[in-house]
Amino acid sequence: MPPNPRHTHPHVLLTHTSFPFRNLFDYDQVVNTQRDKIYSERRKALLAPDLGPLMAEYAEKTADDILEANVTDK
Repeated sequence: MPPNPRHTHPHVLLTHTSFPFRNLFDYDQVVNTQRDKIYSERRKALLAPDLGPLMAEYAEKTADDILEANVTDK
C-alpha cells in the first residue's frame, strides 16, 4: 500500500495543519482592531468635558445604522 501523501509531502502537511493557526491569527487581528476602537472611544468619553454631544453623536450613528439595515430604497 502506498504511503499517505499527506504524511510524505511536507507542503501538503503544512497547508493542512496551518489552517487553524491562520484562522486564529485572523481572529486575533479582528479582536485587536475592535479593542483599539473601544479603548479610543472610552478615552474620548473619559476626557470629554461634557458627554451630551458625544452621546447625541452615538445615538445618531446608532439610528443611522438601524435605518440602513432595515429600510430599503424603492
